[in-house]
Amino acid sequence: MRYGLMSNVRRSWSLKGERTVVGNQQEFANRYLYTAIDPINGESFHLMGFDDAATLQTHAFLGALQKQFPDDHIIVVWDRAPFHKPKSLQRTNMTLISLPSYSPYLNPVERFFGEMV
Repeated sequence: MRYGLMSNVRRSWSLKGERTVVGNQQEFANRYLYTAIDPINGESFHLMGFDDAATLQTHAFLGALQKQFPDDHIIVVWDRAPFHKPKSLQRTNMTLISLPSYSPYLNPVERFFGEMV
């Protein structure tokens, strides 16, 4: 998931005849969050702060996920993002399942943060 800062323009009150000065963010800064959720018990694992979402960062996430759950066989269900496709991501004790194209509602992670709000 990508998250970041965006400009925020608002109306404000000021004295008659004076110009209002309001601080404004005029740039974008994005970071990426990797999340895995157990759909049975709701346990979650997050790795955040990446500047990019690419195969290198996906390797780091899968490695950290395996370290967190070393005795479990992990099944990862994810979309067909370009950085999810390389065969080099295959690992022991982990099954990677790609969802059909255009099927975000099949992936529980897609709804996780909407439920938190």
